[in-house]
Amino acid sequence: MAGKPGDKKQLMSFNGRDFFDYARPLKLADGDFIMYFRYDQKEWFTLIDHFSRFILSSLMVAIIAALMLGYVLSKTITTPIVNIMHKARKVADGDFDQPLEVKSEDEIGELTKTFNYMAATLKRNLVEISSEKNKVETILNYMTDGIIAFNQKGEQIHINPSACNILGLDECDYDFETFSKKYDMGVTLEEVSYLQDLSTKEKDIAIGDRFIRVYFALFTDEEKKTEGIIAVLHDITEQQKLERMRREFVANVSHELRTPLTSIKSYAETLLDGAMEDRETSVRFLSVIDSEADRMTRLVKDLLQLSRLDNQQMQWNMEEVHFAELVKNCVEKLQINARNKEQQLESFVIGDIPDIKADRDRIEQVVINILGNAIKYTQAGGRITVYIGRTYNHVYVKIADNGIGIPKEDLSRIFERFYRVDKARSREMGGTGLGLSIAREIVEAHNGSISVSSEVGKGTEVTVRLPING
Repeated sequence: MAGKPGDKKQLMSFNGRDFFDYARPLKLADGDFIMYFRYDQKEWFTLIDHFSRFILSSLMVAIIAALMLGYVLSKTITTPIVNIMHKARKVADGDFDQPLEVKSEDEIGELTKTFNYMAATLKRNLVEISSEKNKVETILNYMTDGIIAFNQKGEQIHINPSACNILGLDECDYDFETFSKKYDMGVTLEEVSYLQDLSTKEKDIAIGDRFIRVYFALFTDEEKKTEGIIAVLHDITEQQKLERMRREFVANVSHELRTPLTSIKSYAETLLDGAMEDRETSVRFLSVIDSEADRMTRLVKDLLQLSRLDNQQMQWNMEEVHFAELVKNCVEKLQINARNKEQQLESFVIGDIPDIKADRDRIEQVVINILGNAIKYTQAGGRITVYIGRTYNHVYVKIADNGIGIPKEDLSRIFERFYRVDKARSREMGGTGLGLSIAREIVEAHNGSISVSSEVGKGTEVTVRLPING
């Protein structure tokens, strides 16, 4: 009305009351009007206060609801992750049991499924690796060859019991350089490290009375990079012994055949040179030739028999044999030989001796051979006693004499072919050196055993055991 806008937006006071007022012109159909508004501060504060409390209450409710919802959502997300984390620690410690429960089909559920699959796969792979490791350890621990493993620095990382046994040590913690120097192998770490792929280096060493062949080889990683060296210790003592026996056998056969052949040729040449005219000389020379031929015949016969035994070509005539009677017959056959040397040869039967299933001729050959040796190597006037008995499931014959005996160092070799304790005396007595070898082969072919105990100057005792049930 005064021509002003009417919206100063100032707090007015009148009669102690504070208020805001506004004036607005209005044009209506029935004329022009002025609309005047007054808003008291007191009422305004009340409304603002109510509105503020409503906003604060709503805010608190919203915050609490947000916190609760956030907690629930966080639990939904974090609980499976925490479970996976704890399970991952258990898996790291080797516990693969009790897989995680899949509670949803979302990403967390897929993660749980994947983790369970990973744990199961790891468990399966570790079980396979552990199984293979156990197999390898068992093989290494129980194999007869010794195994020593060294890393690239030459430090020992593994040794199996066979290696300690072969080296004659309770424990062996040598590094490669010490190991090589101690057994005088002349091999350096660098020399072995530069071996080509799939190549090995070997050395023969002697440890006491044993011969050892050491093979050196490299082991590599997946990228074919050398990680260390393996030394394989192979005991070749038996091979060396067999090789020595083979050489001795060839030499002995050659010598045994050469001696009678030389005698036969010498006497034959003498006869051809004119000695045939002298009858007495001719008879004596022909007797020597006949004797040497017999000696060769015995030798070849024994060799052929050994060959048949070795090649399992011997024809066995297995039958029921009265063992005590067989042994007594052998004793009777050699009584004359014993009387000629004024020896006392006796036999005793202990208990009831059952029949056995055996080749009579071959067993008789064994008994006669042992009795013959007892008579040969017992001095004149000596005593030879034969005991015939049985144990629970064996019969046995024990032949004991008080002869010259056998040295302790020779006992382990008396069954070797052509081995003689006294070579000169054995040849003089007509032995081929194969009798005990043949005897052992025959007894073992009957599933029996033969053993010898002796003492020099006191005599020898030979025992043959044969099974009752064949």
